Amino acid sequence: MILNIWDKIESCKPNLTPKELEIYELLQKDPYSFSAGSAMEIAARYGVAQSAISRFCQKAGFSGFADFRLSMTLGLSSDSQKLDVPFNSISKSNEMDCTQAMCSIITTVSQALPDKLLDDLAQRILHSTNIYASGYGASLCAAQSLAFLLTISSIPGHLLLASQEMEALHIIKNSDTVFLFSVSNPSHRDFLSLVTELPQEKRPYTILITGIPKHPLRHKVSQVISLPCWTSWISGSYPMMMNNFVPQFAFTQLVVDRVTQHCANP
Repeated sequence: MILNIWDKIESCKPNLTPKELEIYELLQKDPYSFSAGSAMEIAARYGVAQSAISRFCQKAGFSGFADFRLSMTLGLSSDSQKLDVPFNSISKSNEMDCTQAMCSIITTVSQALPDKLLDDLAQRILHSTNIYASGYGASLCAAQSLAFLLTISSIPGHLLLASQEMEALHIIKNSDTVFLFSVSNPSHRDFLSLVTELPQEKRPYTILITGIPKHPLRHKVSQVISLPCWTSWISGSYPMMMNNFVPQFAFTQLVVDRVTQHCANP
């Protein structure tokens, strides 16, 4: 029997040293940091030794951290977040092709975003000094998409990598807006904790784009936007993996389209 990454991690637990058990506990609390960052970044963020991270990965049956991170990324993608939100608008037919599925998803996300919300977001973007976008794992793709689409629309959009979040606090202003993409994990916790400690005149406006209304970080941001979401793989339902990045991407496109409309009709 082939063990998945979570089974491997659990099977090695009895053989872990206290330092390696610390890595195990961190992984349980924030798996997305391990799939999105380097061993050096994780060690610095949590105050643990890189050698302990490497030993943990090897005891779990991997050649090193790079091998472990790849398996973790694949595991998080295929395992999904066990979210169970019905999508009645999407047919369960096995004959649904990629085009039909994508159109259904975009339509569903569009219906979930009121015009007033899109108009307010467009105005905020246009009146912000800078727009920053950040995400971990698959959500990083949505952040990249938003930053790119804004840039080609002549809006100052910047991708904020996970390893740069803390450093960015030195230059971010209260006239800036930060979009944080996160389906359900609390990976932006440290960044938001520091943001809330900033004086009001230096604190940026933060918007959490999530897949669940009760996201653990919802009380630490200025605004929460919940997108329709579902498990990333439902056997027999779709002709391809439906990652939660898809509704996030639809959101970025809809928002930038509304920004473009406001620019054309000020």
